[in-house]
Amino acid sequence: MAILELLHQGKVVTAQVEAQAEAKTDPEALESAVKDKRKMRPKIDYLEIGLKVGDVITFKDGVSKATIAGPHTVSYQGEESSLQRVSLKLMPEIVGRGVASKLYWSFNGQSLADLYEEFHGDEE
Repeated sequence: MAILELLHQGKVVTAQVEAQAEAKTDPEALESAVKDKRKMRPKIDYLEIGLKVGDVITFKDGVSKATIAGPHTVSYQGEESSLQRVSLKLMPEIVGRGVASKLYWSFNGQSLADLYEEFHGDEE
């Protein structure tokens, strides 16, 4: 948006650009996008998918471990944080990209992604 404003000599054109984009978007595609957004699954809840506080999960390297600390947090090296933040520490090369942390961690040999899918698999 800042670049557009510079190109338009400081005039705020955000509303105009958004209106033009919306006008060019197929109404069916827009409606479909709204429905898809509503169908998005919730953030992973470790307790909901069957883990317990104190359960130890293992990173894909087979060495790094974290402990479930709550529904959305883990303890890693004595610090409580999100699993995404821990994954970024272990894989700094992916900074700036979305991190699906549940793909890189497992519990008793089963990926957190599989546990999540088992729990949410039938939801529409």
